[in-house]
Amino acid sequence: MKGCPMVVRTRHVIIPAVAIAGALAAGAERAAEATSGGLRPPVPLAACVAAGAQAAPPPIVRANLAARPIGQVRHYQKPNLTFSASTTVDGEVQIEASGGDFGFRKRVQSSGAYTLDLQAGADTLTFRVTGSEITIIRGKQTRVISHDSNESIAADVRRMLSDSAAVRKLRQAGAMFEADEDDSPAAAAVLLSDAVVGALTGDVGAPRRIARLLAKRARSLSRTAGQRPPSCYSQWEQTMMWVWMDFEECSVLWNYGFWCTARWTLQTESAWFSFLSCSGLGLR
Repeated sequence: MKGCPMVVRTRHVIIPAVAIAGALAAGAERAAEATSGGLRPPVPLAACVAAGAQAAPPPIVRANLAARPIGQVRHYQKPNLTFSASTTVDGEVQIEASGGDFGFRKRVQSSGAYTLDLQAGADTLTFRVTGSEITIIRGKQTRVISHDSNESIAADVRRMLSDSAAVRKLRQAGAMFEADEDDSPAAAAVLLSDAVVGALTGDVGAPRRIARLLAKRARSLSRTAGQRPPSCYSQWEQTMMWVWMDFEECSVLWNYGFWCTARWTLQTESAWFSFLSCSGLGLR
């Protein structure tokens, strides 16, 4: 990103990919044994690109985040958010929500890479998440966190987001869905975003909490999974359990580091994309 002085980027450590691959392969084998019938969820692990790989960022979108009238609409009373789902001309699944002065828009690719736009009054934020880095834009400020960014970059991002009204509104909505253990498509879209944004603001345990929450139902029903007819939702459940186990395996080796969170978020977002596509963009 030459010629852009606001971007801060640091690269000085390369993660030993061979060690990671060995550990995660072991976790994947155990996860496969946990699912019935030997069925492995279709999580595109190839989307987790190697450390240091560059991803061409999409153009910055500056638009009103108010939800548009679309066929698939659902209102959640507790967080006072109305969600709508659609697809974009680029084949992404898009989900939007609005309530009061808060706007939420997320565009997810089949690979799991996504762009998240948040707005609360005059405060606007954009997060672009890929397998190798997260780009955060707030006003005229831009920061990039990658696999090998040092702690000073993470601290800078925390300061950048510390007084954000948009982040606060997202985290409040996420806390409500988490307390209700809601894993519906709309709630999951917020929870997955809240996990990553929470980690960026210093809540390092957020990804693990959400990973466990989204896998909870599948874990409780794992013994009878083979007796249930396949459905979009049951496939989502099984994928969430597999991804959670993969995340835990990665975290044992890397102590819940950035690489594990980045890998987990791409896997879960890709599964969410498949869930919405399978269910015809249904939000119930």
